[in-house]
Amino acid sequence: MKHLIVIIGLLLCGKHSNSQQKYWVEFRDRGETPKVKGYTLKETQEGQVYQPYLDSLQCLKIEVINTSKWLNSVSSKLTDSDIKLLQCKSFVKSVSPVHALKSVGRLAHSPRDINYGFLFNQINSSAFKKAGLSGKNVVIGIMDTGFADADEDQILRHVFDNDKVREAKDFVDPSNNNFYKGMNSPAERHGVYVWRMIAGKDSQHKETIGLSSDAVFYLARTDNGGKESRIEEDNWISALEWFHSKGVKIVNSSIAYSLDFDNSKENHNALEMDGKTTAITRAAQAAAEKGLIIIVAAGNDGDNKKWRVISAPADAQNVISVGSTDEHNLRSSYSGIGTPSLSYIKPNVSCYSVAIGTSFTAPVITGIIGAMLERDPSLDLAKIASILEASSSLYPFPNDFMGYGVPDCERILKLIEDPNHDFKRSEIKEAEKSIVLEDDDVDAIAFHKKDKQHVIKQVVINRADGKLTISRLSKAIYTTVILKNKVIEIHWK
Repeated sequence: MKHLIVIIGLLLCGKHSNSQQKYWVEFRDRGETPKVKGYTLKETQEGQVYQPYLDSLQCLKIEVINTSKWLNSVSSKLTDSDIKLLQCKSFVKSVSPVHALKSVGRLAHSPRDINYGFLFNQINSSAFKKAGLSGKNVVIGIMDTGFADADEDQILRHVFDNDKVREAKDFVDPSNNNFYKGMNSPAERHGVYVWRMIAGKDSQHKETIGLSSDAVFYLARTDNGGKESRIEEDNWISALEWFHSKGVKIVNSSIAYSLDFDNSKENHNALEMDGKTTAITRAAQAAAEKGLIIIVAAGNDGDNKKWRVISAPADAQNVISVGSTDEHNLRSSYSGIGTPSLSYIKPNVSCYSVAIGTSFTAPVITGIIGAMLERDPSLDLAKIASILEASSSLYPFPNDFMGYGVPDCERILKLIEDPNHDFKRSEIKEAEKSIVLEDDDVDAIAFHKKDKQHVIKQVVINRADGKLTISRLSKAIYTTVILKNKVIEIHWK
């Protein structure tokens, strides 16, 4: 009878009108759980939002825009009066603003001028090509600001010729009958460039760009790229649930939430990047727990003193967050670092960006994972993350600048065959003020850290007379040194 009383109470309430903005309405519980034969309690509870709650909103003339069964929430445009009314109802847990969606990268060059050679060498992509891996028939979902003219793009021509697009859906404008047309801003080709990094082939130069060029795709437009305002965060979540319903295995997101919106009141706070606060992060975590492998750009506010950290949903514990390196294999200054309060490593891995932005590093890792699943379809999220990290340049000494570092495709293949394979690359040394390393490398990368995880400074150290001298930096307790064939962790006494 409890829920019936709530509904009657809402019928007696009036509705006042004033300016409307978009909000999440999260329900306190999932109502009375019906007994369904063959389903567990958890499966039944997560199946849908409790219909009497939706009916209650309808009685109040509050229009539901999107429904998230995973978050047990709906989005709706509400007035101040609506908010006050809902906040006093026992079945409503919270009413919170829908934040704006923001792409986290821009193309620095004409696509024809991009040189992919450094990236290919950095990740050792030739190992996958030698193994004949191309993500064949692995199902990948891409959500982005737009895919304008993708069907006419020569780098993606093979995807359309081979009928590899299963379905495309516009969550920004559901009435749009031509998914690839109607570009209103340059940002609405952002998804094309991201897609290229996953599946692109340059037939003119006989060059394969994406490591999952033979995958199949679901596409979702979730953001109006022409605006930086309070717009469809719930589109991202709806697209994620749609991907799950379609059997998508891998999801690439090169868009994220942070700050610098047209209305500063819509900005997030960097402290919210804690893996549990934002709706989009909680949705990403829920999806990961259901088996989706989500690859997210770390964000581009690393050199912004007001922010510095990763952007949501890169803070979700079980998504694979990807940072960016420069041509020296150091963290790109703009690449978001891990939030200091996190108990786990973020970003997870990093790689070189062929343009400005972590938007173009996430799809590189997506392509790698597609090829991994072609090699061994039984791999789950935990195994994939473990293999990626163990193959990377900083393993087993990750940090908040680059995670575990840059993955290596040859090592990935060995780890798929033998997850316990020891590359015998790591050493731990102790020293007081400096240490001399003899190695064949021309130079080395060093990360001076105040503890095992948090970097104070990253530097390139040049070899002199066949030796590398590593000197202790003030306040450094640890220094990780990357050499050609090994990684050394120095513990300063």
